[in-house]
Amino acid sequence: MRQNHILDTVPLNTRVVEEWKAKAGTRKTVIFCSDIKHASNVTDAFKRSGVKAELVTSLMTSEARQQVLQDIETGKVQVLVNVAILTEGWDYPPISCVVLLRCSSYKSTMIQMIGRGLRPIDASIYPNDTKTDCIVLDFGISTILHGNLEQEIKLKEELAKERDTCPDCKKKIPLSAEVCPLCNADIEEAEEQQKVAREKRILERFVMAEINLLEKSHFAWTDLRLPNKAMIAAGFNVWCCVLEYEGKWFAIGGRKQGGNIDTETTIVHKGGKLQALAAGNDFLCKYETHEAASKVGRWRHEKPTTKQRKWLPSQFKGVRKITKGDASAILTYKLQAYNEIKHALSGVA
Repeated sequence: MRQNHILDTVPLNTRVVEEWKAKAGTRKTVIFCSDIKHASNVTDAFKRSGVKAELVTSLMTSEARQQVLQDIETGKVQVLVNVAILTEGWDYPPISCVVLLRCSSYKSTMIQMIGRGLRPIDASIYPNDTKTDCIVLDFGISTILHGNLEQEIKLKEELAKERDTCPDCKKKIPLSAEVCPLCNADIEEAEEQQKVAREKRILERFVMAEINLLEKSHFAWTDLRLPNKAMIAAGFNVWCCVLEYEGKWFAIGGRKQGGNIDTETTIVHKGGKLQALAAGNDFLCKYETHEAASKVGRWRHEKPTTKQRKWLPSQFKGVRKITKGDASAILTYKLQAYNEIKHALSGVA
């Protein structure tokens, strides 16, 4: 049986709606499905549940498709369902939830889908919308962790079949048992604990998604080995640092000394970590050409110069894997960015 058939069942589609309502029910959302029939069935499931959902497909006229995209901006639609038509070339920053209901053979496709929810909001353009993070709901389709995300969604019809084993002691028990006769475990409570543990593992693995997202960038991010978990990337004209401060993640960018652009050091984004990294990458791409990024890429893997090693902070002394690019970014932080970042954060309420 093909995987999109497995994903396209009435019980599963209903469960998708339930999970979305529980975790992201107030958010503007884009959903990626396996094919048009699957997308149509998912849209119907959301509509039956009272959610303002609409389908966008390649079979629609450009006028009809544009009307649906306009409807999500005006609030007539909350959930957009599609197959691949919104994967790239469409940006609506207020999207703060991405639901993945399809396989992604290529990492780049996964990045593009998740990227629909990572764009920061410009308050001057969207004064009525706020967003500090993005929820990604991956329904076990092996996209987030290189095909290794183990997230099970059990169909209601299968629960009775699978509850013949105690989730605590793993011994066979009667199907109707509410308490295990062998270890006295409360079956419902043990199942809930199992679910919490499974979700914790998924969340721990989900941090790997940021690595995938960074691979899309033309610029390399260097870990500064600081308590605030700061990372910095730099080109010829600008630098950008992503760090944690008072429970939020900030992307702060500025002009490099000697850079050929006119910009002040500014807070590019405040909110979630992945969003801050995406905003930081956008800031770099705004002021650096692709050619400049390629030049940085060529020399950044060389060994640091003697002068660079002399000026490196103590936490990097003796580290063999430091490259010339790492050293340049680290020294940009030490000699310039640190003071400018400190000044920018001093005005944060």
